[in-house]
Amino acid sequence: MTLSTYKANHHKQDILFYTVASISTLVIGTVYEFFSHQVYSPFMYLLFLIPLLLGLAPNLLAQKLHKYFLKSENAKAAYKMGVLTLIFGSFLKGVFDIYGTHSVYPSFYLPVGLLLLLIALGFEIHQRKGRAK
Repeated sequence: MTLSTYKANHHKQDILFYTVASISTLVIGTVYEFFSHQVYSPFMYLLFLIPLLLGLAPNLLAQKLHKYFLKSENAKAAYKMGVLTLIFGSFLKGVFDIYGTHSVYPSFYLPVGLLLLLIALGFEIHQRKGRAK
């Protein structure tokens, strides 16, 4: 397997990961809302937008432009963890909203998820600077 074939397969895996995440969160949010006795939360029914807009859209756009969204493996891993953290935090907030209760824990997920996305950006910048030298 050549390096370009490896990168093409890896790029397809990223697109597949975010596609599955988008579809899964759409199904989970819809089913959960269906059994919530007419109580709705935007954190639940808009849950699928997180992997769609943060993962699938940038990767498809990069593929269309014949580029890579993230080249660094560390950046990809941190970015995926950031997206997954935001998904889980939104899901948890939606569950608490639907049940009419409150917890301080969902408030930690947004800053941690955004921090992981920033760390991914830092990894990517570091990787690209290293290649430029």
